[in-house]
Amino acid sequence: MKTKIIITLMLWPFSFLSWGQIIHVPGDRSSIQDAIVAAVDGDTVLVDTGTYYENINFLGKAITVASHYLIEQDSAHLYNTIIDGSQPGPNDSACVVLFNSGEDTTSVLYGFTITGGSGCYWPQHRIFVKMKGGGGIQIINCGAKICHNIITDNHVVNEWEAFGGGIQGAELPEDKMIIIEDNLVFNNSVSGKMWVKGGGIVVAFCHTRICNNIVKNNTAIGDSITVENASGGIWYSNGLDYVANVNISGNVITNNEVISINPVASLNWGGGMVVMAVWDNVRARVNQNIIADNYIDAPNVSTGHGILINQCDSVEFNNNVIYGNSSSAPLSYGGGVCSWNSHPLMSHNLIYGNSAYRGGGIYIGQGNTSQAHIINNTIYGNDATIGGGIYLRNSVSDIRNTIVWENTANSYPGICQEVSMENTVSYSDVQGGWTGTGEENIDSDPLFFDAASGDFHLTQNSPCINTGDPASPPDPDGSICDMGVFYYDSLYTEINDNNKDIFSIRCYPNPFLNRIYIEYDMVTSGNVVITVFNHLGQKIESINQMTSQTGRQRLTWSAADQPGGIYFIQIMTGSNITTQKIIKK
Repeated sequence: MKTKIIITLMLWPFSFLSWGQIIHVPGDRSSIQDAIVAAVDGDTVLVDTGTYYENINFLGKAITVASHYLIEQDSAHLYNTIIDGSQPGPNDSACVVLFNSGEDTTSVLYGFTITGGSGCYWPQHRIFVKMKGGGGIQIINCGAKICHNIITDNHVVNEWEAFGGGIQGAELPEDKMIIIEDNLVFNNSVSGKMWVKGGGIVVAFCHTRICNNIVKNNTAIGDSITVENASGGIWYSNGLDYVANVNISGNVITNNEVISINPVASLNWGGGMVVMAVWDNVRARVNQNIIADNYIDAPNVSTGHGILINQCDSVEFNNNVIYGNSSSAPLSYGGGVCSWNSHPLMSHNLIYGNSAYRGGGIYIGQGNTSQAHIINNTIYGNDATIGGGIYLRNSVSDIRNTIVWENTANSYPGICQEVSMENTVSYSDVQGGWTGTGEENIDSDPLFFDAASGDFHLTQNSPCINTGDPASPPDPDGSICDMGVFYYDSLYTEINDNNKDIFSIRCYPNPFLNRIYIEYDMVTSGNVVITVFNHLGQKIESINQMTSQTGRQRLTWSAADQPGGIYFIQIMTGSNITTQKIIKK
């Protein structure tokens, strides 16, 4: 029987779910799909732990289909409540979960493992005529909200177009959107001979929010000569008449791969991610992502090994960490970031340890004149044949308050500007110097705290402190803007008027595998409590509780027995609390 629920908003994870009925599976209905058929708008289908061999369809209903994770917030429910779509019936889609009847973000999928899907064909499309996609989840001409799921081992294989091994959604009306948040999307793939995109996630032609997901170990395998083999992790594009609002933030996009089989294929794009538009039809925010260790395996040409931004007028690309992205292609462009015929604002990004033929860290330009604004970035230790840090082609970009250091190349290890271009570099620290247009640049060791361990904070004697553009907004401590991604906080070097102990915290490398170093500065001695919390705010471990002396302190947290995901390190001393997000791969 249905259970009537009236739950206060403080206790319920979704504010819009305050009224409705709970239909229990298998208590009230033997299958998830039977429960969906019985449900009406506002109901919740609550599924017990177990494996359900089903291919479900939301049937246009504004309902929540959830495991007991919705109520108990116990991650065991994510792993042990499984919808396996590997055995579709004759009338079923081979997608594990299907939204295709006008749903919107009040149709919610929450707290499952979604696996075993092989996708299905879309209806006739104006561009893609033989398209198959959405191995795990497919969203056609409607919206949906996908939260707190594990989407794994879904594989789309097609002779022609193959999109979205884990999730595919596209072609929404202007008044709807797709939300994908707090999911783990891994070990999914797409394989085909034309238009192969998004081993993990494809969203196109719509408003979307893709936030706080871990997208890893997904693969796009293509055998095309003339069209894209693209995006092992996430693909977004828009070609509709209306301007789509896009937010791709807080994700970890790592160890994804594009594999190009054809020996003469030239459109091998975006090992980690692609954001593509038709000039002014996308407003995109790509912020606070970690894009790491993605790879393009191509015999000829590759572009944007970490991320490709293609034909976009309005992209904010801020506060991202991009490292370890590479390709096997002999002709490759943009190891960390490739801005191809685009005009992004790139601010406060850390780009290090990437490689390409041209532009080990960043490649800007191509056929149309590109106008990037590259502000307060740290570009370190990237490698290329030409332009180890930055390669500027057909570009009239503005670079300022940026550190370009320890990059390597046969030619132009720092910044390469093609002849006749007028890029401006000002108030930046460029190893080897800059002879083009600009002012107040330096060529001095930035004195990072520990670059070899991934800590690019400035030390007290760094020449990059207070030497940024004085016309730029001041740093949060009120001082003149520093160069690079991390400002040096002078407040942490002195005791304030109230004689409080003030400290900073640094955690590196971040993301990490099994061990992370935690450093903090103490101005006065005192009791220190250091605690680790998981993404639900549950206490995992007290690392340290002691009386700390003044100066810099360092300790190690070993997390080998913890699952991958988002954690928070909290340091508390006296009345001060500082918290930093860390990510275990």
